[in-house]
Amino acid sequence: VSTVLEITREKILAHVAKASYRPGKMKELARSMGVPQVEYRSFRRLVKEL
Repeated sequence: VSTVLEITREKILAHVAKASYRPGKMKELARSMGVPQVEYRSFRRLVKEL
């Protein structure tokens, strides 16, 4: 099961909408959401589509 498939646009938006969220680098966002390194490119592509 792919982690990126489980991380939807809605989950990303909900994560960055949290009061505790602070803007940072894409890698930091992926790490804080538990995206494995091998899935990073797909995650990054999904975020850029937002």
